[in-house]
Amino acid sequence: MSRRSVVTRLGAVAVLGSLTLGAGAGAQEGQEAQGGPVVEAPRQVGSDGNPLRLYVQPQVAVHPEDPSIVALATGEARNGGCTLNVSRDGGLSWAMAAPTLMPEELPFCVQRNYGPVLDMAFASNGTLYVGMSGSSYATEPPHPNGPITALTARIENLTSHETFTVAEPDPFLYTPAPDAGGSTSSPTTVPEAPGSTVPEAPTPPPPAQQTGVEQHRLNSIAVDPNNPDKIYRGWRLGIGGLTNVPFGATPVRSMIGVSNDGGETWSEPLDVASTFDGEELFGSDVPMLVVDPDGTVFGFAKERPRRAAEGQPTPVSRLLMFKSTDGGQSWTTSVFSPGAESLDNPDAAVDPNNGNLYVVYSSRGEDTEDDEPAPPSEIYFLASTDGGATWSEPINVTDDDPTRGADQHFPGISVASNGRIDLAWHDFRNDPFFVPGEVGDMGSAVDQRYWDAYYASSTNAGGTWSPNTRVTNPSIDGKLGVTFNNNDFRGPMGVASTDDAAYVTWADSRATGADPSDAEDAYFARIRYAAAPALGTAGEGSNELWWGLLGAAAALGLGGLLLFLVSRRAAGGAEPEAAPAG
Repeated sequence: MSRRSVVTRLGAVAVLGSLTLGAGAGAQEGQEAQGGPVVEAPRQVGSDGNPLRLYVQPQVAVHPEDPSIVALATGEARNGGCTLNVSRDGGLSWAMAAPTLMPEELPFCVQRNYGPVLDMAFASNGTLYVGMSGSSYATEPPHPNGPITALTARIENLTSHETFTVAEPDPFLYTPAPDAGGSTSSPTTVPEAPGSTVPEAPTPPPPAQQTGVEQHRLNSIAVDPNNPDKIYRGWRLGIGGLTNVPFGATPVRSMIGVSNDGGETWSEPLDVASTFDGEELFGSDVPMLVVDPDGTVFGFAKERPRRAAEGQPTPVSRLLMFKSTDGGQSWTTSVFSPGAESLDNPDAAVDPNNGNLYVVYSSRGEDTEDDEPAPPSEIYFLASTDGGATWSEPINVTDDDPTRGADQHFPGISVASNGRIDLAWHDFRNDPFFVPGEVGDMGSAVDQRYWDAYYASSTNAGGTWSPNTRVTNPSIDGKLGVTFNNNDFRGPMGVASTDDAAYVTWADSRATGADPSDAEDAYFARIRYAAAPALGTAGEGSNELWWGLLGAAAALGLGGLLLFLVSRRAAGGAEPEAAPAG
């Protein structure tokens, strides 16, 4: 091969390299042209450099008018605060907008919850609202499980924020009352001790009383699409600070508050489950709120039945719907699905065009404490196309091998303006250690270790679903990190949608070490249905465009240098031509 041909080929390689480095988006466009979305590599969000950082249960929302603006809020379990991160390039890079959204007197938004630490929603004018719960160690008397206040933060221009109180806790006098379900009393009544029907028998002494505190925690928030100042706030009201009283022995209630002035003032909170006709509900959980295009507001919650006495069958948790057509002044309650014995809190979404209602949840079905091994927890989807009057049968969205019995937990759901439904959840199907067996305290099988974020979508109102797509790589190691050692992913996965992409966020331990006291972080991924420029990431000032141009320039420079060096070498090392015979 001649040296000239070597130089020519090196030049071609350099130019090809410059085109490759400068045209990454084009390569991804080719994948899209072949069909199916592009799952981008996960990105770490909001690392503050603290080796003890512990970000949990992140949630995500996309600006209604500019898809390049994405907000991500997460709890920080080390210091208890709730942080806000903002991306202005479609999630490629992030900046911390607020180290904490909490007021000084209530600095802790993270408690040992089984459900959402926070929820967030954009109003139509671009104002962001975040629902949180706040607590303080400075309680009287001091108690680590003390009073918890319902709060809402309002963030305008994604810079400054204000935090408003929705509901404050009150003391509560608790008196246990023997009954078939264990011992309990209502938050509004203190029953007297039962006497004997035999006149000569002594009257039993009254049960010991305790003073507890209200806890307004677990969070949901929604904004009227026609009025950016009308906010609906949901949470669960329970009783804390009691000694030797198991969860489920006291009722919990589904509470909703309404604000007509952007969160500055709130209506008196309503116990919406108390509106149930013909039957008294012992308890119900946090209502996950949505508002349809005509302003009707819905809440969806899991029933919390009376705790079963030892040796008695596990009670069934039904799925409840709360509905208001008058701006939250009055509510109706109905059972829209029979539920199951083992059922996690649902999540909900509404189609912004036609008002279709969608609910997802994870469940083991008819699972009892005696089942060995326990049936797997799987993801189920329900739909209503008539304002909640009728509902589809539950559809199992997962497509893993059912004989393996791997668990799926806590789905999150969102709907794009084009009607595409996006669904993501925590999934143990890739766990090499998973063995179906006994269920642990957090609802997970005791031998499972690794899980992933999985995604599926539907373009026909949930009638059929795309194949399940793995979002995380590598898997999340449950032996790393403090919360993960307790399987503390206990809340819906964060999901947000645009026509061109689904945004998924979760807590991840991949940046930690072998020490379980090490860090946990919020991670974010885009599942793209269009080229990156459609997400607002290749426009003026875009990092992706800048790095693409920089890569092209670097490659061209390198190619020029290689051409120069090889040309010099070819000229300097050439053999002299033979002298003509003379």
